[in-house]
Amino acid sequence: MKTPAQLNFWPSFVDVVLLLLCVMLFVLIILSQKEFLSEDIKSNQHEMVQAVFKELGADLGSCPRGQRECYIDFDRDGRGDIFIINEAEGDQIYRFSELILFDSGRANLKEGGKAVLEKIGRAWAQNHALYSELRVDGHTDNWPIQTEDFTSNWHLGAARAVEVANFIENQCEIDPYKGLTARSFSEYRPAAVSIQQKWTSSDTVATYNQQPEDRAKNRRVEVILRISGESHANQMLEGSTRKPSRYSGD
Repeated sequence: MKTPAQLNFWPSFVDVVLLLLCVMLFVLIILSQKEFLSEDIKSNQHEMVQAVFKELGADLGSCPRGQRECYIDFDRDGRGDIFIINEAEGDQIYRFSELILFDSGRANLKEGGKAVLEKIGRAWAQNHALYSELRVDGHTDNWPIQTEDFTSNWHLGAARAVEVANFIENQCEIDPYKGLTARSFSEYRPAAVSIQQKWTSSDTVATYNQQPEDRAKNRRVEVILRISGESHANQMLEGSTRKPSRYSGD
């Protein structure tokens, strides 16, 4: 019998190699899953863009698959009234300029804005399985507002976000249980700042509000869809108990 001093508790070289191979295989599986998920997100983002462009009668050639940012220019001035931004994390941002939705300092949707929102909302409702959450964010420039209706930019941004959220819920039958939320960022997240950046500063806000064109970009409403990485077919099966919609064919 071997004495305790003679027993070898250390793993053999073969055991170490096998362990390292198992770890490497595990890492490769995780990385491949992330790559497949990323491709699914891009595919679903493009499918949603196709549906939106079709409803609006816009040329999809200006927004090929994989393009991060594209726009739909309604007044042919080259600035774009609606920007669509695809984030790698899955967010798909629909950025509506103030002019297409609201009059200056007001929070009542214009008739033209309603028509555009209803068309886009129809695409969102028909393709509800492509996203897991829908958020509406109201943004302003940094010029103070003090009117009978709004005592601050917080109030204006919130009222506009609620107006859009209420419209797409009732007129487009967007399911409010699909993570529908309305928020105000007031002047504190200029258009040039990524939504992934959680904090800004007074210097950042001042810098991106110096020029009239910058302030115009900041006066906006953003509708953010959290695009899922799952396949469309799987999501349709999981969402079969969703509230019926006149647009979704349920």
